[in-house]
Amino acid sequence: MRAIPLAILAALTLAAAGCGPSATERRLTALEDHFAALEASRTNLVALLLSVQDIVSRWDERQSGVISNLATAGLLQEEKIDDLQRAVGALQRGAANRSALVAVSRPGVPRAGAPPAAGGGVPPEVYQQIAAEAARMFPTDYDEQIFVINKQVEAYRKLHP
Repeated sequence: MRAIPLAILAALTLAAAGCGPSATERRLTALEDHFAALEASRTNLVALLLSVQDIVSRWDERQSGVISNLATAGLLQEEKIDDLQRAVGALQRGAANRSALVAVSRPGVPRAGAPPAAGGGVPPEVYQQIAAEAARMFPTDYDEQIFVINKQVEAYRKLHP
């Protein structure tokens, strides 16, 4: 019990003497204030880091959507290119065989290589040239093709009796 009155007496003595906190106590208080400021900065940095992580994750989601859309568009473009290449190839093959395609596509149109039914005297090679030229000149008008073939065959027979 005597220790309490002595502590009070020592405190009153120091207060009466006008002594403030010691240098160690002042340093301790300054360090505590500095630590509190650092803790507040750390809290702010953590909040900022979480915000940046959220922004980055949303950015990644958007970019993956864009990349997915671009990949899909690229595949569609490749499919279109493949379709176009197949179509061009078919057109090229069709152009090479145009007279045969036209002649086969409609009954009644003489096929290249077949001699005319109305008479002979025209070599098959000549008839092929006449039929091919008629098909080139009138690709969709089959009646005109027959007319031209008949006239050319007739003219050939006149020139080569």
